[in-house]
Amino acid sequence: MAYPTTIKLFLAKGQPDGLRTAEISNWSGLAIAGPRSELSELRARLELKSPGVYFLIGVDENTGDQKSILVRQIMFRIDSAISLTKTESFGPRLLVLSVKTIT
Repeated sequence: MAYPTTIKLFLAKGQPDGLRTAEISNWSGLAIAGPRSELSELRARLELKSPGVYFLIGVDENTGDQKSILVRQIMFRIDSAISLTKTESFGPRLLVLSVKTIT
């Protein structure tokens, strides 16, 4: 049975193609997406001090037209994940799924 759900979107820079967050009612998670070029701003977000998963989304270099996704786990903080990400030539877009808070 489907229940009414609220999705809350926040456009951090006021633009839909910039850094944005999404929350779904009755879900303990948080989604943050944006261009990979905004990694430094992403690092400053308090929500990303929690465990989660991040995805780098790009175009497969072999085919040139199909999407390819790199998935990594974040155990404690996104800082360590971002330092690895900077050295990889993969995907212009980033998506992070994390818990809202750690108590």
